[in-house]
Amino acid sequence: MVKQIRVVTLNCWGLWYLSSHREKRISHLGDELARGRYDIVTLQEIWMEKDYQSICDKAKDVLPYHHYFHSGFLGSGMCILSKWPIVDTLYHSYSLNGYAYRILQGDWFGGKGVGLCVIELEDFTVNVYTTHKHALYAPSHVFSEDEHFTHRLLQGYELSKFVRFTGTNTDLNVVTGDFNTEDFSLGLKVAKVNADLRDAWLDRPNQCMDEPCCTVEAPDNSYTKTQTSYYVHHPGMRIDYVMYGTKPICHTTCLDSRLTFKRIPGTDISYSDHDGVEALFELKKVKGEVQKPSDNTQNRLAVLQEILPYLDDSIPKIKRQRAIYLLTSLLLFVLLTSLWLSGTFHWCTSIYARSGALVVLLALVVLGLGALSIGVSVKTTELNQLIGRKRDVMLEARSLASRLKKK
Repeated sequence: MVKQIRVVTLNCWGLWYLSSHREKRISHLGDELARGRYDIVTLQEIWMEKDYQSICDKAKDVLPYHHYFHSGFLGSGMCILSKWPIVDTLYHSYSLNGYAYRILQGDWFGGKGVGLCVIELEDFTVNVYTTHKHALYAPSHVFSEDEHFTHRLLQGYELSKFVRFTGTNTDLNVVTGDFNTEDFSLGLKVAKVNADLRDAWLDRPNQCMDEPCCTVEAPDNSYTKTQTSYYVHHPGMRIDYVMYGTKPICHTTCLDSRLTFKRIPGTDISYSDHDGVEALFELKKVKGEVQKPSDNTQNRLAVLQEILPYLDDSIPKIKRQRAIYLLTSLLLFVLLTSLWLSGTFHWCTSIYARSGALVVLLALVVLGLGALSIGVSVKTTELNQLIGRKRDVMLEARSLASRLKKK
């Protein structure tokens, strides 16, 4: 049996109030999906329930099955729509995902992670994953400027583990989403290599070697440069992907991959600040004797060994940050106590002086409690997660090294 499936992924930039032309763009997106070109659709940044319902209602005749991944305070923003039945779902929240006190960044509140829908289409079982990793706030290739590099790196590692553990008994694994990681970054490399995935864009037969693939900050996107831009002279970044993992029991070929959801027809605006990525796959059951899969042990070991130096650098850095926050809280409380015991506030006789003294008092209390909570809770949690993930990486690396020695 031979089957073709067309998959598309898009970050929809669906923030309430902050995203330009959100309702208009979401409406046009639903109309486009209703045309029936796509069999499986994975979306990110669908933050509003009414936007999700609008898309599902418009596309219900061609994509009757859908699932939204609820997570965190705001919701994950991720959903999957399918032409075929979704028989099971699972969601994994990343253990490190920014900081709660970085309110304007919002990554922590979204509870970002990776969602899985198990889809059955006739005789095939396909695992479809979608993810939205921590946002980029600095050039992804400059480790010293990107304080969230290690978070995204470990998110890539957790993604690879999640796919490996859940994708063993399927005909095809399709991993999609906004990785917020450029194609040369270690964060993408670990996800691909450790989960044994292939990049549909690189495997497409219709490729042209000088054809750029910019899924965000693209020159022809109407919202380019309205967001935070890292490269003034850079033509854009490729951070959205459709990747796939093949199985010995099913021969999978990537027939096509291209950018999509660019400008909305008849308008001067784009569907999103990202471009979509689509891929067409052909699945064919293997008859007769099934060949053993190629051995990826050496490559997996090498990429895991690349991770460890970054973790070794990050752990003492977080320890220093925790100590600074705790020391700051101690100094603030000492200052507050000294001012109170010295009678400084008691000399305030006028209502204006008392009001000013009260503001200073409350500010010192808030700053002290904030520094204490960050040091005790946030940084300690981050430190424990880093140590835990480092041990996971080391254990897996030792296991792979032992396997190689036995050969």
